[in-house]
Amino acid sequence: MKMKKVKRIITAFMAAALAFGLCQTPVLAAEDFPLSDMEKTIKPADTGLYKYNGWISLAGAPADAKYLQFDYTGDLTTLRIEFQKDCDDDSTMVGPYWFDSGNEGTKFVNANGGDFVLTGGTVSIDLAASGINLADYVDKGGFHLHFGGADESPLPDGTVVTISNAKLTGASSAAAGDQNSGTAGENAKNTQKTDTSKGAAKTGSTAVPTAVAGIVILGAGAVLVYSNKKKAA
Repeated sequence: MKMKKVKRIITAFMAAALAFGLCQTPVLAAEDFPLSDMEKTIKPADTGLYKYNGWISLAGAPADAKYLQFDYTGDLTTLRIEFQKDCDDDSTMVGPYWFDSGNEGTKFVNANGGDFVLTGGTVSIDLAASGINLADYVDKGGFHLHFGGADESPLPDGTVVTISNAKLTGASSAAAGDQNSGTAGENAKNTQKTDTSKGAAKTGSTAVPTAVAGIVILGAGAVLVYSNKKKAA
């Protein structure tokens, strides 16, 4: 095969590699901070009224995490979360926060800007938009959970919420403009997207040289060197 034809083939392959994304490499989102203490089943008091369901420490968490995220089954309508900057000082309490706008107090802001789905799915809370400065809590702070009905409307016996995959993260699984879904299929769809409207770290790929492009470039270089030597001989 003539040298000029080899050069043309290599050049065409390099162009195709760039055009079709062969030279892309994954860029991972910011490291997640798991909240294992939050992963449990919470329930109201025996009478169906509010009950304290535990303290979740944020000590050592990354101050620049953008979202509080978790999966759940059950109904979040009466889940109340209160943040506390110092676990030994009740005067530093912030909240309570709710997922349902029908409750008194402050409502969390969904990462996708819509309403939270209250009956099973994935929750992604935009912390800054909710008025929570995470840096205030990463020393001695955290939050605690309360769950249950009010005096006039206690929850039925057996009402629980089970929380899993709780974490602080830089990338939200809730897609911009979409509402959280209670179905596995739509949750999987949302996970493929990232809310970039608030500067969230984006999981995906970017066009930077990889091993594939490197091999092609080295091969092209070798051919050119060989060609030059042949001409000089």
